[in-house]
Amino acid sequence: MRLDEATWRAPFASAAAHSVRGAAKLLAASLVLLSPGAGSAEDAGHVAILRGDGSSYDRNLPGGAVNVAPRQAAAKKFFQAHSDSYDFLVVFPAFPVDFGKEVQGLHLLVRNAVSGIGLPITDGGAPFGSTRRLQGYVDMASLAPGSPFAALDPALVVLAHEVAHQWSGGRASVPETPTVRGAPVLAIPGAIGASR
Repeated sequence: MRLDEATWRAPFASAAAHSVRGAAKLLAASLVLLSPGAGSAEDAGHVAILRGDGSSYDRNLPGGAVNVAPRQAAAKKFFQAHSDSYDFLVVFPAFPVDFGKEVQGLHLLVRNAVSGIGLPITDGGAPFGSTRRLQGYVDMASLAPGSPFAALDPALVVLAHEVAHQWSGGRASVPETPTVRGAPVLAIPGAIGASR
């Protein structure tokens, strides 16, 4: 099922504009709406509206590998019209997407310069069109009517969880020190984290 533009544009723009003034502004993030259909990118207030090319945007490819190519294409399209001054792109697909059972958000690591957190030091910005700043690409379940996370507060909780993957999702445990006993922590294998 695809949503027509009139269905998603007004509620999304209103909720997203509120979000940008709050959480996304603090994160140096840009909100992006990825909509179906051909056409050029446009901005609606603080929201970039990009048109998808119709290829699968599901979390994984049929063989199980992470489906990174459409995310790289969306980011490149974004950076053609915007400066490389964002740490995160927060993307809301306006069409049905299979992120996985009960998954409401995904984090894709683009860059990491922080050691000791269990994530590799990496700079994967070029395939995303970012020469210097983009740290992560976050997919969110749609804010379209009928989505279980259509309300702003639950969506912001998912966003905070996904952004936390940038620094916290790579350790299998907290190492023991003289003052701290080792303890397991949530670790998501692979380069993409998921929020349920």
